[in-house]
Amino acid sequence: NILLLEDEIQPTEDDDYAQYDPKNSKYVLTQFDDQNTSDSIISQISDTGEPRLVLIDFEYCAYNHRGFDIANHFQEWAYDYTNPKHPFYYEYVDSQPTLEQKEIFIKEYLKHYHTNLSEDKNHVHDPSIDEINQLLYEVEAFTLATHLLWCLWSIVNASKSQIPFGYW
Repeated sequence: NILLLEDEIQPTEDDDYAQYDPKNSKYVLTQFDDQNTSDSIISQISDTGEPRLVLIDFEYCAYNHRGFDIANHFQEWAYDYTNPKHPFYYEYVDSQPTLEQKEIFIKEYLKHYHTNLSEDKNHVHDPSIDEINQLLYEVEAFTLATHLLWCLWSIVNASKSQIPFGYW
């Protein structure tokens, strides 16, 4: 049945996103805890004087689809975990990134990704529109999966965790 369902939902060549397939999402070491208010993100100045992002908290690190991790990052834009009262977070739905903000983030992500893979660290790779669109599509495809993960996480932690948090 699953194979039949997959066949039914596959995009056609007439669809705008038919060329993009989240199954092509690359596996990378993901942070998965990189919300905007997290102490796990620090800024440093590189040798070139440019600011760089350094992730230092490895509590939730794992190999995962890059689109999944970036989708989670974008979802975290709407949450602030500094609320001292129940539910111990603030939700700002209007803080979701715009398409333009997502494109800027993804373009920078891809630049750094390719620079790190390149032997010539001084060469700046400008990602193509197709490459940006592929990753944007991956992010959109994995957005629901991040919601499902945190839903299941909340169900488990609501009954087991000693940490005060508004799981429901």
